[in-house]
Amino acid sequence: MKKVISLALCIAMMLCSAFVTSASCEHSYITTEIPATCSERSHTLKTCTICGETEKIYAPLYDEPEGCYFAFEGQINGDVFDVTVSLRNNPGFWANRLTLNYNAQALEVISTAKGDVWTSNASVTVNAESETPYIRFYAENNALANNTKNGLVFSVSFKINGRINDWGLSLNAKSRDNINVDGNTIPFVIIDTATLGYSDHIFDNGIITTEPTNTEAGVIEYTCTECGYIKTDVIPVIGDVNGDGKLNSEDMLLLKRHLAGFTIELSYISKMDVNSDSKVNAKDLLIMKKRFAGLI
Repeated sequence: MKKVISLALCIAMMLCSAFVTSASCEHSYITTEIPATCSERSHTLKTCTICGETEKIYAPLYDEPEGCYFAFEGQINGDVFDVTVSLRNNPGFWANRLTLNYNAQALEVISTAKGDVWTSNASVTVNAESETPYIRFYAENNALANNTKNGLVFSVSFKINGRINDWGLSLNAKSRDNINVDGNTIPFVIIDTATLGYSDHIFDNGIITTEPTNTEAGVIEYTCTECGYIKTDVIPVIGDVNGDGKLNSEDMLLLKRHLAGFTIELSYISKMDVNSDSKVNAKDLLIMKKRFAGLI
């Protein structure tokens, strides 16, 4: 009987420990340093050994200036790039204008929102058709009273388009019309860390989705092992030594000249190894002749 009671008590204790909530847990943390990836900045991960609660601690990307400044900060969440613009050490504004230029080939605006620093007499506009697309925030206090509030000025969410590796998450922040109630310009700095702190993509060895031929280039797809982003590269036409988009007698002549000891441009030589054996020799010339004749 005692064994049965003891077993039941043990099970009950195990069940109770399983239902410890973070609110009631006397946390005991272990920390792990997590390096930066293409989708998340480096951080310290705190994990409670009792309840499993986790907390991420990100190191600041900049030292806070003594004077007034606008901070442009960003966070990547999957294929969404969230950017916030905050005002710090506000000495008192009457009017303010901020412009954020972005690369429309890499980013597409999903939404914008005003923050709590200026709510009335403020607007956020988007011009995606401009030669240099931009988001613009403008605020004016019609009551002619200084606004000394700190906090969020505005935010914008972008969809990251497929060619991010080609075009990049480029942003360019500018500000003007920052004046006080007397009409004097307020000195300030802009700190733009929105795109900092992430590492590059780490790609696999790639999969050929379209094989190159004698006349058509091929396509190879590389997938990031961290976030799943896919980039594509062109595989040149096989044996296209001179880069004119086709295999012909001119390419074979260049290879013959190289094998005969004539000086050939290095960019040509790198395309002569058509059998990918890391050597340029008569075998490559034979393969080029067969391909040109349609035998392979």
